Amino acid sequence: MSKKILKLTMLAVLAILASGCSATYKTKVSPPGKYIHNGVKIEVDQDATNFSYTGNASVMRVNYKYALAVAAKTTLDRGFKYFSIDGPRPLMDQLKDRNVTNIEEAYYACDSGDGSFRMYLSVESGFDDFKGRRAKNCDNIIFGWRESVFNGGANHRYVRLAFEMHNEDKNNNLTFNAKEVLESDFMKDLNPAYFVNMTR
Repeated sequence: MSKKILKLTMLAVLAILASGCSATYKTKVSPPGKYIHNGVKIEVDQDATNFSYTGNASVMRVNYKYALAVAAKTTLDRGFKYFSIDGPRPLMDQLKDRNVTNIEEAYYACDSGDGSFRMYLSVESGFDDFKGRRAKNCDNIIFGWRESVFNGGANHRYVRLAFEMHNEDKNNNLTFNAKEVLESDFMKDLNPAYFVNMTR
């Protein structure tokens, strides 16, 4: 085999390997639902753990934080001022039980204490592992899938939730001012490019 052909072959192999090295991440924003006025469903998967039986808890927290930012961004982009968490019901119960008054408290309601995210140790966990009698309130927004990549595998824990957009402050534990959420210091560590429909 000539040096030129060998070089081209090696480059092709490297290109194939490089294409499979990275995990896939996405933000999905569905259009307003048919039965819920100005209701929107979102899925956020912007973090994953490679090669790990631990670390899932941090993945869930990052994706949950992004989901709250996505809800705020979507609300402003569609001309509304406020959004209210509208599902799933267990998450709504958690925010009410914790007497949440701002977006930071909404985050920490799932970060620690009763009803918050559990620590998941199995990289093979999937949809069914997040349901059942052991599931706590915040666990009900988490779904899992494992992606095969060149360096082993990415253990995804993505967030799925629903919210309603409106212009009136409902003054309850589920309603947040979208502009205040996006401008808060609490959200400054996130990448705004991931607040909209995208795949990377």
